[in-house]
Amino acid sequence: MRLVSATFVNWAGNQRCAPARRISPASEVEVQAAVRDAIAAGRGVDYDAVKRHTRDGDVGPRVRGEIGVQSLRGGDVIGEHVAYFFGAAERIEIAHRATSRSMFAVGALRAATWIVGKPPGRYTMLDVLGFEP
Repeated sequence: MRLVSATFVNWAGNQRCAPARRISPASEVEVQAAVRDAIAAGRGVDYDAVKRHTRDGDVGPRVRGEIGVQSLRGGDVIGEHVAYFFGAAERIEIAHRATSRSMFAVGALRAATWIVGKPPGRYTMLDVLGFEP
C-alpha cells in the first residue's frame, strides 16, 4: 500500500482539513483492511475485539461499542458495495454500484490482452491500468 498526502477542501472552499493518514490500496483486501483499521483507530479500539459480522436474527440495539459488518445480496443487484458510518442523526456512505456485468467482462478482456507476452510474475489491475504501485 502506498501512502499519499492531500488536503481536502469543501465545495465552498471555506473549510479545509488534512487527513491523519491517506493511503492508496492496491487490492480489495487492502481496501478492506484500510477501512477496518480506520474505523478501529478512529474509535480507539481493537477491531477484532469489537467486530460483529452478523446479527443472526438478533433484534434491538447493538451492544455498546460493537462494530457491525453486514452483507446483503438479492434481486437484480450486480455489484453493490456500501460502507456506512452512522452518527447520532446522520450517516456517511461510500458506495460503488455496478449496473451491468459487461464492465467486468471488459476489464477481464483488457487484462487478458495486456498480459500477453509478459514474463511470469504477480500482476494487479494497477499494472493493467498503468498506475504506479
